[in-house]
Amino acid sequence: MKNTLSIGFITPEYVTENYFSGGLANYVHRVAKALVSLGHEVHVITFSEIDEAEFDHEGVQVHRVAVGKLHKWLNKLTRYRINSTTK
Repeated sequence: MKNTLSIGFITPEYVTENYFSGGLANYVHRVAKALVSLGHEVHVITFSEIDEAEFDHEGVQVHRVAVGKLHKWLNKLTRYRINSTTK
């Protein structure tokens, strides 16, 4: 039986956003697609001007987070530990 992983990337840019097509966005996209092709579950969390909860992009689960909501979302994700690291 093949072991599969759930892998997540948090990145300020990703190829699904209209204003990002640079190196980091493309690198994360290529790595994410390669991991999906190996059978892993991949999630990408990225900044967005569009607050759309989540969608599938070429097998990668993309989670858009509006820039204004990012701090609150990351704080919840880290079980409220981020406040002490961002002050």
